[in-house]
Amino acid sequence: MVILLIYTSQVQVTHTITVNTPLLEVYSSLYEKYAETLTCPCTNIAIEQQEFISLIPTFHQICDSDFVDPRWPMGIQNT
Repeated sequence: MVILLIYTSQVQVTHTITVNTPLLEVYSSLYEKYAETLTCPCTNIAIEQQEFISLIPTFHQICDSDFVDPRWPMGIQNT
């Protein structure tokens, strides 16, 4: 009986739960809790582009000028 008690207290039981196409938040939460045993059988890990990055450039006045465009000297020649 003592041997059985010692054995059961030392054995770790692992339950496998599969989450198909988890959101990034779900995966991050699971990773925080189960980093040692978490596996991802996914062949493609991706999130929507709009969720990943949003880029709205604001150019400097000189960089946005027509004089920076390589076509402006041709415009002068054509006039």
